[in-house]
Amino acid sequence: PNLALFLVRPDFGVRALEGLSTLHLWWAGLGMYVFVRSLRWNTRSDATGWGENGAEHAGRLAALGAGIAFAFSDSLWIHFGNLNYVAVASWLPWVMVCFMNGLEGARKERKRGKEGDAGEHSDLTTDHRLLITDYRFLIWAALGGLLLGIGTLAGHVQASLFIGMAAVLYGLFWLYFEAQVTTAGRALLRLLLSLVVLAGVAILVAAPLLIPSLQLAPYLDRAAWRYQETVGYSLAPPQLVGLVAPGFFGRGPQLHWGLWPRVEAGYIGILPLALATLAILARRNRTTWTLLGMSGVAFLLSLGIYSVPHGWLTLIPGFDLLRAPARLTLVMDFGLAALAGIGLHVLVSQIG
Repeated sequence: PNLALFLVRPDFGVRALEGLSTLHLWWAGLGMYVFVRSLRWNTRSDATGWGENGAEHAGRLAALGAGIAFAFSDSLWIHFGNLNYVAVASWLPWVMVCFMNGLEGARKERKRGKEGDAGEHSDLTTDHRLLITDYRFLIWAALGGLLLGIGTLAGHVQASLFIGMAAVLYGLFWLYFEAQVTTAGRALLRLLLSLVVLAGVAILVAAPLLIPSLQLAPYLDRAAWRYQETVGYSLAPPQLVGLVAPGFFGRGPQLHWGLWPRVEAGYIGILPLALATLAILARRNRTTWTLLGMSGVAFLLSLGIYSVPHGWLTLIPGFDLLRAPARLTLVMDFGLAALAGIGLHVLVSQIG
Protein backbone atom coordinates (compact mmCIF):
# COMPACT_ATOMS: atom_id res chain seq x y z
CA PRO A 1 0.00 0.00 0.00
CA ASN A 2 2.82 2.43 0.79
CA LEU A 3 4.43 1.90 -2.62
CA ALA A 4 1.08 2.13 -4.37
CA LEU A 5 0.38 5.49 -2.73
CA PHE A 6 3.81 6.81 -3.73
CA LEU A 7 3.33 5.73 -7.35
CA VAL A 8 -0.22 7.04 -7.65
CA ARG A 9 0.21 10.25 -5.67
CA PRO A 10 3.85 11.18 -4.95
CA ASP A 11 2.81 14.49 -3.34
CA PHE A 12 0.60 12.84 -0.70
CA GLY A 13 -0.17 14.70 2.50
CA VAL A 14 -0.83 13.90 6.14
CA ARG A 15 -4.38 12.72 5.49
CA ALA A 16 -3.07 10.07 3.13
CA LEU A 17 -0.71 8.81 5.83
CA GLU A 18 -3.57 8.72 8.31
CA GLY A 19 -5.56 6.72 5.79
CA LEU A 20 -2.68 4.25 5.44
CA SER A 21 -2.46 3.77 9.20
CA THR A 22 -6.21 3.19 9.35
CA LEU A 23 -5.97 0.71 6.49
CA HIS A 24 -3.24 -1.27 8.24
CA LEU A 25 -5.21 -1.37 11.50
CA TRP A 26 -8.11 -2.82 9.53
CA TRP A 27 -5.71 -5.27 7.88
CA ALA A 28 -4.45 -6.39 11.29
CA GLY A 29 -8.00 -6.92 12.52
CA LEU A 30 -8.96 -8.86 9.41
CA GLY A 31 -5.88 -11.05 9.82
CA MET A 32 -6.84 -11.83 13.41
CA TYR A 33 -10.35 -12.69 12.23
CA VAL A 34 -8.92 -15.21 9.75
CA PHE A 35 -6.48 -16.57 12.33
CA VAL A 36 -9.16 -17.25 14.94
CA ARG A 37 -11.45 -18.79 12.32
CA SER A 38 -8.56 -21.10 11.39
CA LEU A 39 -8.03 -22.29 14.96
CA ARG A 40 -9.22 -25.73 16.01
CA TRP A 41 -9.25 -26.97 19.57
CA ASN A 42 -10.47 -29.92 21.59
CA THR A 43 -13.71 -29.70 23.50
CA ARG A 44 -12.14 -31.59 26.40
CA SER A 45 -9.80 -29.66 28.67
CA ASP A 46 -7.35 -32.52 29.19
CA ALA A 47 -6.71 -33.27 25.50
CA THR A 48 -3.23 -32.80 24.08
CA GLY A 49 -3.85 -33.81 20.48
CA TRP A 50 -5.87 -32.15 17.75
CA GLY A 51 -9.35 -33.53 17.34
CA GLU A 52 -9.02 -36.71 19.38
CA ASN A 53 -11.96 -35.78 21.56
CA GLY A 54 -13.92 -33.74 19.07
CA ALA A 55 -12.78 -30.43 17.61
CA GLU A 56 -14.57 -27.11 17.53
CA HIS A 57 -13.74 -23.77 15.99
CA ALA A 58 -14.75 -20.17 16.56
CA GLY A 59 -17.76 -18.68 14.83
CA ARG A 60 -17.80 -15.43 12.89
CA LEU A 61 -18.89 -13.33 15.86
CA ALA A 62 -16.08 -14.66 18.05
CA ALA A 63 -13.50 -14.09 15.32
CA LEU A 64 -14.84 -10.58 14.74
CA GLY A 65 -14.48 -9.80 18.43
CA ALA A 66 -10.88 -11.01 18.39
CA GLY A 67 -10.12 -8.91 15.32
CA ILE A 68 -11.54 -5.76 16.91
CA ALA A 69 -9.64 -6.40 20.14
CA PHE A 70 -6.32 -6.81 18.33
CA ALA A 71 -6.75 -3.91 15.90
CA PHE A 72 -7.55 -1.48 18.71
CA SER A 73 -5.07 -2.81 21.26
CA ASP A 74 -2.49 -0.37 22.59
CA SER A 75 0.26 -2.28 20.81
CA LEU A 76 -1.11 -1.00 17.50
CA TRP A 77 -3.37 1.93 18.34
CA ILE A 78 -0.72 3.84 20.31
CA HIS A 79 1.54 3.65 17.24
CA PHE A 80 -1.05 5.12 14.88
CA GLY A 81 1.40 7.89 13.96
CA ASN A 82 4.28 5.42 13.58
CA LEU A 83 3.21 4.19 10.15
CA ASN A 84 6.13 1.92 9.35
CA TYR A 85 5.73 0.06 12.65
CA VAL A 86 1.97 -0.39 12.22
CA ALA A 87 2.43 -1.36 8.57
CA VAL A 88 4.78 -4.22 9.46
CA ALA A 89 3.00 -5.32 12.65
CA SER A 90 -0.32 -5.62 10.81
CA TRP A 91 1.06 -8.66 8.98
CA LEU A 92 1.57 -10.64 12.20
CA PRO A 93 -1.75 -12.53 12.18
CA TRP A 94 -1.48 -13.26 8.45
CA VAL A 95 1.96 -14.81 8.84
CA MET A 96 0.70 -16.82 11.80
CA VAL A 97 -2.27 -18.12 9.78
CA CYS A 98 0.14 -19.61 7.24
CA PHE A 99 2.60 -20.89 9.82
CA MET A 100 -0.10 -22.50 11.95
CA ASN A 101 -1.80 -24.15 8.98
CA GLY A 102 1.55 -25.52 7.85
CA LEU A 103 2.20 -27.19 11.20
CA GLU A 104 -1.31 -28.47 11.73
CA GLY A 105 -2.32 -29.11 8.12
CA ALA A 106 -1.26 -32.74 7.70
CA ARG A 107 -3.26 -33.98 10.66
CA LYS A 108 -6.29 -31.95 9.57
CA GLU A 109 -6.18 -33.49 6.11
CA ARG A 110 -5.91 -36.98 7.56
CA LYS A 111 -8.85 -36.37 9.88
CA ARG A 112 -10.92 -34.99 7.02
CA GLY A 113 -10.21 -38.11 4.99
CA LYS A 114 -11.38 -40.36 7.80
CA GLU A 115 -14.53 -38.31 8.21
CA GLY A 116 -15.26 -38.79 4.53
CA ASP A 117 -15.02 -42.56 4.95
CA ALA A 118 -16.71 -42.99 8.30
CA GLY A 119 -18.85 -39.90 8.71
CA GLU A 120 -18.62 -37.33 11.49
CA HIS A 121 -17.38 -38.84 14.74
CA SER A 122 -16.14 -37.05 17.82
CA ASP A 123 -13.54 -39.66 18.72
CA LEU A 124 -11.61 -39.84 15.45
CA THR A 125 -7.86 -40.14 15.82
CA THR A 126 -5.30 -38.46 13.61
CA ASP A 127 -2.45 -39.99 11.64
CA HIS A 128 0.74 -38.27 12.76
CA ARG A 129 2.85 -40.03 10.14
CA LEU A 130 1.80 -37.28 7.76
CA LEU A 131 3.90 -34.80 9.72
CA ILE A 132 6.71 -35.29 7.19
CA THR A 133 5.29 -37.26 4.25
CA ASP A 134 2.84 -34.47 3.42
CA TYR A 135 5.08 -31.71 2.07
CA ARG A 136 2.31 -29.17 1.64
CA PHE A 137 3.40 -27.61 4.91
CA LEU A 138 6.37 -26.16 3.00
CA ILE A 139 3.95 -24.29 0.74
CA TRP A 140 2.29 -22.77 3.78
CA ALA A 141 5.69 -21.84 5.21
CA ALA A 142 6.75 -20.25 1.92
CA LEU A 143 3.50 -18.27 1.77
CA GLY A 144 4.07 -17.08 5.32
CA GLY A 145 7.60 -16.04 4.36
CA LEU A 146 6.26 -14.15 1.36
CA LEU A 147 3.83 -12.22 3.55
CA LEU A 148 6.53 -11.51 6.14
CA GLY A 149 8.86 -10.29 3.41
CA ILE A 150 6.21 -7.97 2.00
CA GLY A 151 5.53 -6.60 5.46
CA THR A 152 9.23 -6.11 6.14
CA LEU A 153 9.50 -3.87 3.08
CA ALA A 154 7.46 -1.31 5.03
CA GLY A 155 10.68 -0.62 6.90
CA HIS A 156 10.54 -1.55 10.59
CA VAL A 157 12.95 -4.41 11.27
CA GLN A 158 12.03 -4.61 14.95
CA ALA A 159 8.41 -5.41 14.12
CA SER A 160 9.58 -8.01 11.60
CA LEU A 161 11.72 -9.69 14.25
CA PHE A 162 8.74 -9.71 16.60
CA ILE A 163 6.68 -11.54 13.97
CA GLY A 164 9.48 -14.07 13.57
CA MET A 165 9.62 -14.46 17.35
CA ALA A 166 5.87 -15.11 17.47
CA ALA A 167 6.30 -17.91 14.94
CA VAL A 168 9.16 -19.43 16.93
CA LEU A 169 7.21 -19.30 20.18
CA TYR A 170 4.14 -20.85 18.60
CA GLY A 171 6.33 -23.53 17.06
CA LEU A 172 8.04 -24.41 20.33
CA PHE A 173 4.76 -24.84 22.17
CA TRP A 174 3.38 -26.82 19.24
CA LEU A 175 6.45 -29.07 19.40
CA TYR A 176 6.00 -29.64 23.13
CA PHE A 177 2.41 -30.84 22.72
CA GLU A 178 3.05 -32.68 19.46
CA ALA A 179 5.89 -34.69 21.00
CA GLN A 180 3.37 -36.17 23.44
CA VAL A 181 1.26 -37.75 20.71
CA THR A 182 3.74 -38.54 17.95
CA THR A 183 7.43 -39.02 17.20
CA ALA A 184 9.35 -36.05 18.55
CA GLY A 185 11.95 -36.26 15.78
CA ARG A 186 9.37 -35.94 13.02
CA ALA A 187 7.68 -33.03 14.73
CA LEU A 188 11.01 -31.28 15.28
CA LEU A 189 12.00 -31.76 11.63
CA ARG A 190 8.67 -30.36 10.46
CA LEU A 191 9.08 -27.33 12.71
CA LEU A 192 12.68 -26.65 11.66
CA LEU A 193 11.87 -26.97 7.96
CA SER A 194 8.91 -24.63 8.37
CA LEU A 195 11.01 -22.00 10.13
CA VAL A 196 13.86 -22.25 7.63
CA VAL A 197 11.55 -21.91 4.63
CA LEU A 198 9.60 -19.06 6.22
CA ALA A 199 12.76 -17.14 7.13
CA GLY A 200 14.47 -17.88 3.82
CA VAL A 201 11.60 -16.67 1.66
CA ALA A 202 11.10 -13.59 3.85
CA ILE A 203 14.78 -12.66 3.56
CA LEU A 204 14.75 -13.10 -0.22
CA VAL A 205 11.65 -10.94 -0.63
CA ALA A 206 12.94 -8.23 1.70
CA ALA A 207 16.53 -8.38 0.38
CA PRO A 208 16.33 -4.94 -1.33
CA LEU A 209 15.77 -3.44 2.12
CA LEU A 210 17.82 -5.81 4.27
CA ILE A 211 21.08 -5.80 2.27
CA PRO A 212 21.63 -2.00 2.45
CA SER A 213 20.56 -2.04 6.10
CA LEU A 214 23.15 -4.72 6.95
CA GLN A 215 25.83 -2.77 5.10
CA LEU A 216 25.06 0.38 7.08
CA ALA A 217 24.56 -1.32 10.46
CA PRO A 218 28.27 -1.25 11.52
CA TYR A 219 28.32 2.53 11.06
CA LEU A 220 25.31 3.25 13.25
CA ASP A 221 25.52 4.45 16.84
CA ARG A 222 23.58 1.32 17.78
CA ALA A 223 26.56 -0.82 16.78
CA ALA A 224 28.34 0.43 19.91
CA TRP A 225 25.37 -0.08 22.19
CA ARG A 226 25.75 -1.91 25.45
CA TYR A 227 23.00 -3.74 27.28
CA GLN A 228 22.01 -0.52 29.07
CA GLU A 229 20.92 1.01 25.77
CA THR A 230 18.95 -2.02 24.60
CA VAL A 231 16.73 -1.98 27.70
CA GLY A 232 15.61 1.59 27.17
CA TYR A 233 11.82 1.87 27.32
CA SER A 234 11.30 -1.34 29.25
CA LEU A 235 7.90 -2.10 30.74
CA ALA A 236 8.37 -1.25 34.41
CA PRO A 237 6.41 -3.51 36.82
CA PRO A 238 4.34 -0.61 38.26
CA GLN A 239 3.13 0.13 34.74
CA LEU A 240 1.33 -3.20 34.66
CA VAL A 241 -1.65 -1.36 36.11
CA GLY A 242 -2.02 -0.11 32.54
CA LEU A 243 -3.34 -3.53 31.53
CA VAL A 244 -6.62 -2.61 33.24
CA ALA A 245 -6.29 1.19 33.65
CA PRO A 246 -4.28 2.59 30.71
CA GLY A 247 -4.59 6.19 31.87
CA PHE A 248 -3.31 5.62 35.40
CA PHE A 249 0.15 7.10 34.74
CA GLY A 250 -1.05 9.43 31.99
CA ARG A 251 -2.26 8.42 28.56
CA GLY A 252 0.29 10.42 26.54
CA PRO A 253 3.89 11.63 26.99
CA GLN A 254 2.71 15.11 27.97
CA LEU A 255 0.68 13.74 30.91
CA HIS A 256 3.02 10.95 32.03
CA TRP A 257 4.05 11.28 35.67
CA GLY A 258 5.92 8.02 36.33
CA LEU A 259 9.61 7.73 37.24
CA TRP A 260 10.36 5.76 34.06
CA PRO A 261 9.89 6.42 30.33
CA ARG A 262 6.30 6.15 29.17
CA VAL A 263 5.59 3.01 27.17
CA GLU A 264 2.46 1.18 26.09
CA ALA A 265 1.42 -1.46 28.60
CA GLY A 266 -0.41 -3.60 26.06
CA TYR A 267 -3.92 -2.59 27.12
CA ILE A 268 -6.39 -4.65 25.10
CA GLY A 269 -9.59 -3.93 27.02
CA ILE A 270 -11.31 -5.24 30.13
CA LEU A 271 -13.82 -7.36 28.20
CA PRO A 272 -11.16 -9.10 26.05
CA LEU A 273 -9.16 -9.87 29.19
CA ALA A 274 -12.23 -11.37 30.83
CA LEU A 275 -13.00 -13.42 27.72
CA ALA A 276 -9.39 -14.62 27.51
CA THR A 277 -9.64 -15.76 31.12
CA LEU A 278 -12.87 -17.58 30.30
CA ALA A 279 -11.16 -19.35 27.41
CA ILE A 280 -8.38 -20.62 29.66
CA LEU A 281 -10.82 -21.81 32.33
CA ALA A 282 -13.28 -23.44 29.93
CA ARG A 283 -10.94 -24.82 27.27
CA ARG A 284 -7.67 -25.93 28.85
CA ASN A 285 -6.06 -27.63 25.86
CA ARG A 286 -3.03 -27.32 23.60
CA THR A 287 -4.49 -24.38 21.67
CA THR A 288 -5.27 -22.21 24.67
CA TRP A 289 -2.04 -23.17 26.46
CA THR A 290 -0.03 -22.32 23.34
CA LEU A 291 -1.63 -18.90 23.00
CA LEU A 292 -1.26 -18.25 26.72
CA GLY A 293 2.37 -19.37 26.60
CA MET A 294 3.12 -17.03 23.70
CA SER A 295 1.58 -14.12 25.59
CA GLY A 296 3.39 -15.03 28.81
CA VAL A 297 6.84 -15.26 27.24
CA ALA A 298 6.31 -12.04 25.29
CA PHE A 299 5.20 -10.33 28.49
CA LEU A 300 8.34 -11.45 30.35
CA LEU A 301 10.56 -10.19 27.54
CA SER A 302 8.70 -6.87 27.39
CA LEU A 303 9.83 -6.19 30.97
CA GLY A 304 13.33 -5.64 29.58
CA ILE A 305 15.80 -4.78 32.32
CA TYR A 306 13.31 -6.01 34.92
CA SER A 307 13.41 -9.54 33.48
CA VAL A 308 16.36 -11.92 33.16
CA PRO A 309 15.16 -13.60 29.92
CA HIS A 310 15.46 -10.33 28.01
CA GLY A 311 19.21 -10.41 28.55
CA TRP A 312 19.32 -13.81 26.88
CA LEU A 313 17.31 -12.42 23.96
CA THR A 314 19.99 -9.83 23.20
CA LEU A 315 22.45 -12.66 22.54
CA ILE A 316 20.56 -13.33 19.29
CA PRO A 317 22.03 -11.32 16.37
CA GLY A 318 19.84 -8.34 15.58
CA PHE A 319 18.13 -8.07 18.93
CA ASP A 320 21.25 -6.46 20.43
CA LEU A 321 20.61 -3.44 18.17
CA LEU A 322 17.05 -2.91 19.34
CA ARG A 323 15.56 -1.08 22.27
CA ALA A 324 12.03 -0.51 23.57
CA PRO A 325 11.37 -4.08 24.82
CA ALA A 326 7.88 -2.91 25.83
CA ARG A 327 6.85 -3.16 22.19
CA LEU A 328 6.87 -6.93 22.61
CA THR A 329 3.40 -6.47 24.05
CA LEU A 330 2.42 -6.77 20.38
CA VAL A 331 2.93 -10.54 20.60
CA MET A 332 1.26 -10.62 24.02
CA ASP A 333 -1.82 -8.83 22.70
CA PHE A 334 -1.92 -11.15 19.70
CA GLY A 335 -2.22 -14.18 21.98
CA LEU A 336 -4.71 -12.48 24.29
CA ALA A 337 -6.92 -11.37 21.40
CA ALA A 338 -7.02 -14.91 20.03
CA LEU A 339 -7.89 -16.24 23.49
CA ALA A 340 -10.61 -13.60 23.76
CA GLY A 341 -12.07 -14.92 20.52
CA ILE A 342 -12.16 -18.44 21.95
CA GLY A 343 -13.70 -17.13 25.15
CA LEU A 344 -16.39 -15.29 23.20
CA HIS A 345 -17.12 -18.48 21.29
CA VAL A 346 -17.54 -20.36 24.57
CA LEU A 347 -19.83 -17.65 25.93
CA VAL A 348 -22.00 -17.51 22.81
CA SER A 349 -22.24 -21.30 22.61
CA GLN A 350 -23.38 -21.46 26.24
CA ILE A 351 -25.97 -18.75 25.73
CA GLY A 352 -27.16 -20.32 22.49
